[in-house]
Amino acid sequence: MTNEVKDTAATVTTIVGGGAFVMGINEILTLALLVTGIVLNIIRIREARREKKKDK
Repeated sequence: MTNEVKDTAATVTTIVGGGAFVMGINEILTLALLVTGIVLNIIRIREARREKKKDK
């Protein structure tokens, strides 16, 4: 996967999870979306840091 696709997937998942929470849609689905978005963002941040260390 390219970095742009990962960034977009992580951001969209987090926003959808937050929106579902505000709208009160199925709590389990909302929790799953939020956790998935957070995990994807953590993975993206770790990879970005790894690339920076590699470039130095």
